[in-house]
Amino acid sequence: MRDFRALLTRVQSGIVPSAWRVIRPNREFLEWRSIIFVVTAAAALAVLGYTTFAGAVIGIGVRYDTSERVLLIWQIVDLFGLLGLIVLCGVQAARSMAARDTVDAQFLILTPDGFVMRTDPDDKHTVEVDYRDITAMRVVDLVGTVYLVMRVVDMGKPKRVLIDGRFGKPSQLAREIIADFTMAVGQAPPNLASQI
Repeated sequence: MRDFRALLTRVQSGIVPSAWRVIRPNREFLEWRSIIFVVTAAAALAVLGYTTFAGAVIGIGVRYDTSERVLLIWQIVDLFGLLGLIVLCGVQAARSMAARDTVDAQFLILTPDGFVMRTDPDDKHTVEVDYRDITAMRVVDLVGTVYLVMRVVDMGKPKRVLIDGRFGKPSQLAREIIADFTMAVGQAPPNLASQI
C-alpha cells in the first residue's frame, strides 16, 4: 500500500485483488446535498428580504420597547449573518455540484493493509492510510458527522478523516475500516457500539 500511484493504476485498469473493495460514490448523495444547500440559501434569502423590507429583526431577547439604536445593530447583525449563510450555502452547493461532475474520479479503496479515499480529481483531496503507520484508531460521531481519528506514528497530533455519505453509510464504513485495522495490526477489536 506504500505505492499510491501503482494502486491507482490498478483500480483504473479494473484489475484489483479480491481482498480489495473499491467503492464508487453515490451520485444521488451529491445531488441531494446540493439541493439542500440551495434550498437553505433560498430560505435565508427569503428571510433576509423579509427582515430588510419589513424592518424586522431576528434578535434574541429584543422586546417591543427596544431602542432604535439596538434595533439597528440587530438589523446589521441579521444582514451580515444571513448574507454569510447565503454565501456559505452557495459555495457548498457549487462544490457539491462540481463533485457530482467528477464522480468518476472519486473512490474509496479498502485493502487489508490500509485505505485510500479520493473525493476530488485533485491529489490534495486524496487520503492515504497505511495501517502500519497507525498506532490507534477510533470513530467519532459528531451529530451524524463521522470521523476516523487516528494516531499516526510520526505525527504529534491525531489525524482526522471525514467519512461522509457519498460512499455509503458512514458508520458502517467506519466499522469496516476499524475491523480491517484491527485485523492488520493484530489488536483485539474495540467495542464499536460505544464509539458510534
